[in-house]
Parts: sequence; structure tokens; C-alpha cells
Amino acid sequence: MEKMKIVWEVPHHATVQSVTTDYLRAIVDRFESDLKRQTGGAFKNMSFTYIITAPAIWSDKAKLETLNCAEKAGFESRVARKHYGMVKNVKFNAQFHDSDLK
Repeated sequence: MEKMKIVWEVPHHATVQSVTTDYLRAIVDRFESDLKRQTGGAFKNMSFTYIITAPAIWSDKAKLETLNCAEKAGFESRVARKHYGMVKNVKFNAQFHDSDLK
């Protein structure tokens, strides 16, 4: 089986890390904005755990860089009761999510 290589162009004024940080920040901003609109004042009392998944084939360096981008995006400082972490194995992630729903 032949491996497919995907190359994305990063704007000349940006780095892969800054684009990833901006992307993660935008995802959480949108999620929280939508949730605030739907729940009103109840949002302040909610607790969250953000889980970032990464393909198992990613290097430890790539996973660490992704977590660093999450920190820069404000994952750890958004609200004191919110947590974040990275699941390193997609199969585990599916099992975690499934057990969390039960």
C-alpha cells in the first residue's frame, strides 16, 4: 500500500504552531459561544473536559506540540473547572467516549 503525503501551505507570516493554535482556539470559542447561547446563565456552572485526540502513529514530539498549542489557545485558563488532555490512541478514545455516554 502506497502512503499518501498531504502537504498544506502555511501562510508566509505564520507557523504550523500558530495556525494550529488559532484553529484550536476557534473551535473552543465556537463551542462555548453556541453553548452559552443555548444554556444561558447555566453555562457558568458547567464543567468541561476537553480531549484532544491524535493518531497513534504521531511522534511524541508532534503530540507534545499539539498540547503546547492547546495551552497557547487557552485550554488551561478558560475556566478553573475545565480540563484538557490528549488521548494517544484512537481506539482508546472510542472506548472512553462510549463508556462516558453510558
